[in-house]
Amino acid sequence: MSADLQRWLKSKLRHIPPSKFLIMGIGNSLKADDGVASFICDKIKTCAPGRVIDAGTAPENYIQKIIDFSPQLLLIIDSMDFGGAAGEVRLFPADRISSVCSSTHSLDPGVFSSLIQQSCGTEIHYLGIQPQELTLGQPMSIPVKKAALKCVGCFVSAFTGQNVRRQHQDKEYS
Repeated sequence: MSADLQRWLKSKLRHIPPSKFLIMGIGNSLKADDGVASFICDKIKTCAPGRVIDAGTAPENYIQKIIDFSPQLLLIIDSMDFGGAAGEVRLFPADRISSVCSSTHSLDPGVFSSLIQQSCGTEIHYLGIQPQELTLGQPMSIPVKKAALKCVGCFVSAFTGQNVRRQHQDKEYS
């Protein structure tokens, strides 16, 4: 999937200025793999300054901030159960999100997306990462951390044009 994500990002950035591309992570970093979005947001915030929001468990608290930012594209990263293998990464358009996966958050992803789209016409996609472990107090699982690091590499490459060295990524989960 990392090659697909890389191509998708480059394609989108050809038509959308980076300043109009917003990334939001959703999840609970205290619940193992549910914190994958926070992990990714933390790693990419320096290559996309001002364009990364770590919304934690309350994305609804950022609706007005997103509307004020008025992005052309909002990419929401979340740990999602879509029936894949642990660490599998998939992109979903917002209009398909409610039908393909379940969410652990209080505000339904379809409702959240609809509120933003109605307010500012933003194109919204979800980057879902299939969790393995969601137990409170447990660390992120190896398959999910590997997937997260590949995603980080894709974002860094897309926003800066630099490739993340594989050796650096390997140190993160060894």
